[in-house]
Order: sequence, then C-alpha cells, then structure tokens
Amino acid sequence: GSARVTLDGVEVRNATSRAFDLLGFTRSNELVRCVAHRGNVGLYLTQVTNLAVRHCVFWENTGTGVYVGNSVGALLENNVLASTATNAVLVSIPGTAGLAMDYNGLHVGPLARVGEHRGSGAKADNLAAWQRLSGLDFHGIPGDPRLADPANYDYHLKTEETLGRRLPNGQRTTDAVSSPLLDAGNPASTAWTNEPSPNGGRVNVGRHGGTWAASVAYSQPWLRTVAYGDAGGVSNGTVSLTWTAGGGLTTQTVVVGVSTDGGKTWTNQV
Repeated sequence: GSARVTLDGVEVRNATSRAFDLLGFTRSNELVRCVAHRGNVGLYLTQVTNLAVRHCVFWENTGTGVYVGNSVGALLENNVLASTATNAVLVSIPGTAGLAMDYNGLHVGPLARVGEHRGSGAKADNLAAWQRLSGLDFHGIPGDPRLADPANYDYHLKTEETLGRRLPNGQRTTDAVSSPLLDAGNPASTAWTNEPSPNGGRVNVGRHGGTWAASVAYSQPWLRTVAYGDAGGVSNGTVSLTWTAGGGLTTQTVVVGVSTDGGKTWTNQV
C-alpha cells in the first residue's frame, strides 16, 4: 500500500527470487537507475498503479526481467533489459492493458526470448516479434547494448568518441565501438541537459542516461536502424521505419532497399 516512494540507484545482485517486488495496491512510485543483476526475476509487478520505471538495468536475469501481473498501470522507458540465459524472458505480460513501454534497449541470446503473452501463450523471440505481439516498444533498440563491463557492475555505454566514457575511477576512456543506446532515449525527456556536452540534445538509454556520468555519443555522423533492427518481415500493411541519428547530420540521405523474395534480390526505393 505504499505511495510516492522513489528507489533511486538501488542495485540488487543475484536475487534468488525477486530483486524488486511491487504489489498490494502500491501507487505513484518510481524506480530510477536501479539494477537487478543476475537474479531470477528482476521486477515483479501486481496490483500497482501509476508506476514509473526509468533508466534501470535488468541484466542477465535467469527467469524474467520484468514480470507483469494483474491490475498493473506502469510506464517503463529508457531502460536496459538483457539476458542470454537459457529460457529467460525479458518481459512477461498477461495482456497489454495498463502497460506502457517504449525507448528501451532489449537484447537476448539465442536461447532466450524478448517477451511472452501469458494469456494467449504466444512468445516473441526478437524485438520485431514483441512489437507485433504486444504493441509495445515501437522505438525500442534491439541488439547488444554494449555496456562497458557489466560483469563487474560498470553499466556505462561504450563510445568511440575520444575520452567519451567515464571509468569507475573517474578517468575517461575511448572504445572501439559505440553503444546503440547513445542518444536513443525518449525525445520528450529533458534530462539530456544534465549529460556532458556535446550531448546530442537527446537522453541516453540506461543507468547513466540523463546524468553527468553519461557517455558522449560519437561526434561523426551516424545512423542506426530501430524498426526491424533485429530482422523480421512484413506481409502486408504500412510499416513505419525508424532510425536514431547523431553526430551533426545535415544534408545526408538514405536509400531504402525492399526485397519481396526473402532477401534474394533488392530494389532501392526513393
């Protein structure tokens, strides 16, 4: 029955049952920059209303990253959910009513699933399938989030920008690759103003997004796919194509290739 409680920066490691357990008519609570690391269930929700979960990390949970029960009203955005554990599920839902999810980074191994719909028994092996199944996370970012050293609890995003990532000892370093979660958070968030300059005018996804400890995105022009970024096909209807971009883009253009024979041949579209 708690209300208006904020958990900020709480990290739970190797929880045997549930790292965070919110139930019993709780309302108007927040989880911000919290971490559930290598436990069974990262976040368990039932009978909660007006819950916000932002900039959290649910890392390598062996059961379920986020388990949604009945009577849940919750928003999950700018979080990292990732697991390569066999039979792990990032998000388990009974239905879609009351749940809002978007602008999250979602990554699974070959033996894990992005989501499941317990009501119908349907399961989603990748983000594209999860979007079709749930109607959620249409701006979600698929693939390896490229965190600095999560095994040793360093959840900074990797970046190719010179000295763009902060180390745990306060020094700065440069990586050979960049995280797809840089400048990929909800555009409506104004917390990007807290990030080091140049911050791209958009908040990072993950634990350090929207803070002084955020990694700096690569300053050269870059473009990354969001829609169907982890494969998938379209049989009919209209599909929106979404990208994230940064690094001072000005007059650059893209070419969209379409295949109607399963990728054997491609036709460029204007």
